[in-house]
Amino acid sequence: MSKNDLVVDENGIARPQDHKRKGKKDLRHVKLRGITWEIDVDAMDDADLMEDLVESENGNPKAMFTVIDAIVTNGGVKAVKDALRDKNGKVKFSAYSKFFMELMERLNPSS
Repeated sequence: MSKNDLVVDENGIARPQDHKRKGKKDLRHVKLRGITWEIDVDAMDDADLMEDLVESENGNPKAMFTVIDAIVTNGGVKAVKDALRDKNGKVKFSAYSKFFMELMERLNPSS
């Protein structure tokens, strides 16, 4: 893979351009925090993305942003952050990580 095959997202994380899916998507809707999130289930079947998910479980917080951006089709990280902002406009990382864990649990309740 060459550098030309990578895209750097808003969080400074480089990932293959093919993480953006084309064509019809297998979508699941998950209601969380009063919002129905549209999740690209096919994106979860991506080895590179799963590496990012494992990194998040190993304590790499940046990986959570990459995973959210790849699977949440109705706004990605920006939409999640906007939903989690407190009255002062701040998004606490503790709130973001809790949202991430709740979303993962909803997507895979048997884990």
